[in-house]
Amino acid sequence: MKLKIYSLRDQKTDQYLNPMAMQTAGQIIRMLQDEMQNNKENMIGAHAEDFELFEIGEFDSETGVITGHTPKSVSVLSDLKPKQ
Repeated sequence: MKLKIYSLRDQKTDQYLNPMAMQTAGQIIRMLQDEMQNNKENMIGAHAEDFELFEIGEFDSETGVITGHTPKSVSVLSDLKPKQ
């Protein structure tokens, strides 16, 4: 199975955070939305406007090969926050 590799970029620190692997962008977006909703005081919940989600590569679980590519923006986290 091939999984997409994603990373959040923190604009304030100008760094990419630890990568995460998921099958689809929809899965990681749902996970991040749940995290922001359920943990409003953590880093991404409190400062969603500082983070952007990028697809950075692919992981093949059959071969163990990781293939990177130029980061592609998926979403700014503030756009994923539920409307109040």
